[in-house]
Amino acid sequence: MSLTSDDLADVKQLMESVLSGHAAEINKRFDDVNKRLDGVDERLDGMDKRFDSINKRLDGMDERFDDINERLGSIDKRLDENEEIQNEILNAIGIDLNRHSARLDDYEDRLKKLERGVA
Repeated sequence: MSLTSDDLADVKQLMESVLSGHAAEINKRFDDVNKRLDGVDERLDGMDKRFDSINKRLDGMDERFDDINERLGSIDKRLDENEEIQNEILNAIGIDLNRHSARLDDYEDRLKKLERGVA
């Protein structure tokens, strides 16, 4: 059996319609995928905005922490200076403490002698 040119034209038209149908289905699927990807892009844009605002807040917190660290550094410095002064005072007291203790013991002995002498 041989095909006529009309038969070949019909086969060609049938193949074109099948391909056109498949192409339309593929295009529809691509459109759906593109819509979904657009939705994902919108969500990601929203997330980017949120992260940007979070980053700004964290930058503000970093600045505050830097200020706090500076204050704590100056407080530590003052505490170290005060500790040095206290150590000097305690050393001065410790040096004179033995002398004062001996002097108090001497006064106590004198008072006891005076009490015995009066009695």
